[in-house]
Amino acid sequence: MLKLKEFKKEIVDQKRITFILNKIKGKSKKLKIDPKITKRIWKNMIWSYIDYERRNFRKK
Repeated sequence: MLKLKEFKKEIVDQKRITFILNKIKGKSKKLKIDPKITKRIWKNMIWSYIDYERRNFRKK
């Protein structure tokens, strides 16, 4: 079970982000899509979600 984040710095998990991006890179190569474009799109989506989480973070 996931525990709630207590501090803002816990929102970003760099290892998980790189794992996700590598998985997407492999799938886009398999589907013959340009991996640079898909990486850029997914990176922006991930970081905008992190920005959203930071803005709405409330310590409970």
